[in-house]
Amino acid sequence: MKYLICRIQHPATFLLTVISLLLTSSSFGEVLTWDTNSEADLAGYNLYYGTLSHNYSFVVDVGNVTDYNLNNLNLNEGLTYYMALTSYDTSGNESGFSEEVDYFAEYETPEGEDNCSEVYN
Repeated sequence: MKYLICRIQHPATFLLTVISLLLTSSSFGEVLTWDTNSEADLAGYNLYYGTLSHNYSFVVDVGNVTDYNLNNLNLNEGLTYYMALTSYDTSGNESGFSEEVDYFAEYETPEGEDNCSEVYN
């Protein structure tokens, strides 16, 4: 697992975040998980994502949690998405970006069906 340490200096405060992203599959869909930020004034995390690496079109405030189900994003199937997190504190200071992960939004085959085209003789 890779770790990225970002330090942003603000007047009279430091915000340090160590965020490691992990994308896993579960029966509920794809889940993005990360290590918690241990800052005492941590308020939550923002999830940035888009279809271009390091160029995020969307941001979602996921709150003060350490996982997020990607089904909540309503991603377009057949596209690769790039994602990164930031943390923010109770004063509104936001960290730099975590490492980036990529995710291909696959087409889902309904249960009991296959994704093979018919073969004719």
